[in-house]
Amino acid sequence: MSAIEPAVEPSVKPPIGQAGQTAPGDSLRKRALRASVWMLAARPVGMSVQLVRSLILTRLLFPEAFGLMAIVGAVTQAVNMCSDMGLGPSIIQNPRGKEERFLCTAWTIQVLRGVVLWLLCVTLAWPLSWIYGEPMLKWLLPVAGLSVFIGGFNTTAWQTANRDLAIGRVTLLAHGIDITTTAILIGIAWWLRSVWALVISSLVSGLLHVVLGHLILPGVRHRFAWDRAAARELVGFGKWVFVSTLLTLLAMQSDKLMLGGLITTKVLGIYSIALVLAALPRTLVQQFSGTVLFPALSERYRQDPRRMHVQVKRARGVLLRIGLLLTLGAAAIGPAFFHYLYDPRYWAAGWMVQFLAFSMWMTMLNTTTGYSLLSLGDSRGVAIGNAVNVVVTVAAALLGHFWFGLSGFIVGYGLGTGAGEVYQGVVLRRRGIGVLRQDLKFTCVAAAGGAGLLAVYLAERGENWTSMPWVSGVLGLAVWAVVAGVFWPSLRRELPERMHLSKWLGGRRKVASA
Repeated sequence: MSAIEPAVEPSVKPPIGQAGQTAPGDSLRKRALRASVWMLAARPVGMSVQLVRSLILTRLLFPEAFGLMAIVGAVTQAVNMCSDMGLGPSIIQNPRGKEERFLCTAWTIQVLRGVVLWLLCVTLAWPLSWIYGEPMLKWLLPVAGLSVFIGGFNTTAWQTANRDLAIGRVTLLAHGIDITTTAILIGIAWWLRSVWALVISSLVSGLLHVVLGHLILPGVRHRFAWDRAAARELVGFGKWVFVSTLLTLLAMQSDKLMLGGLITTKVLGIYSIALVLAALPRTLVQQFSGTVLFPALSERYRQDPRRMHVQVKRARGVLLRIGLLLTLGAAAIGPAFFHYLYDPRYWAAGWMVQFLAFSMWMTMLNTTTGYSLLSLGDSRGVAIGNAVNVVVTVAAALLGHFWFGLSGFIVGYGLGTGAGEVYQGVVLRRRGIGVLRQDLKFTCVAAAGGAGLLAVYLAERGENWTSMPWVSGVLGLAVWAVVAGVFWPSLRRELPERMHLSKWLGGRRKVASA
């Protein structure tokens, strides 16, 4: 693979140096720092929108509606990811990722794929409605599946912006769409008071992503085209990404697919609400990994593959420290959060968040290692690691449910993800990049913090003063503060100097004065 990127085609709009766009002469380090600042600044907005949406919708809709939508969402994502050709990662990792003909070929494949996937959703609707015993699925799946068809027309500019680490405009657009969709969803939910509000809002979100992406994001003018060499490269890299994505889906969506047949729709709805809080740290790490870590490491590998060991360990160290602190924080406040902000129907989500923290942490380890492997072009290692993940996840989750109920299911689910991470860590080690010792060190700290939270959880179940939700929240935050105190000095050392708030603000003042 050549380390020199081909020149940008004339039809691609040139870098303009505006918010989030790549300015001429920008180094990889500067672009990575700028992208990280955008992510850190924008993420609280996204988290706030998610929590506000959850708080309002749980008052307008019944838990059964969220349970039905959890099944619909898992199936549509399954259909979507089952035929993932790895187009996004291919555009980011391939040296031809800026060529017009390469991008138009990728877009053509994407559109054709969207048509086929929607037809598959229509075909699956009746059998799945019978399997789950939910007649509404016969109508919900074909309509919700239109979001996959619509998504096929998305511009490749979303991926090229990530490739260049020029995510400012992308971030603003994505959050604008999220806020707009949330407002529309709340209005429709107030009017319909049914699961159809969730389905309609997903279609609106898809349409906004397609239309505004083509209008606002700089990129090629898309047209149907076919370049045999480009298609061969896309399929060559994407065949293992396809397998990996399929297995990732089975690992990440199998909880909802299996629980749909193990527990009631009502309990599944409460579980999906618990995921709103528990998954926030995981989503942040996944977004950082896909938007900053993967493009930056891919470019570094094209430039100087010899220093990848240092780059991977340092980048993962920062992400994992932040992810661990956020995960323990969500687990600490979970019971009090749901007790005081939600109505009694959803109070059980509090203990679910605490158990889900283990699974979320394992997913963070797996995600950062997987993207590190992809940056080296090793999609095969990621695919096999995800196969290990799926096998262990299904077995451990079902056994856990048989012995301990829903809590055992959640813990078993996390063990499967951990098994996949161990395999991927071994593969990465063979390529001269060791991460398993780093994982073990952080996981020991996580286990110590988790043991403290478990003690609080057990005390809360007793009939004494610690059973008051606000008391358990305070005790949980005290445990979190101890872990934060352990991590903060090393985290501050690992962060680049310009990522420190005072330094960054000082740099901004100098730029403004200049």
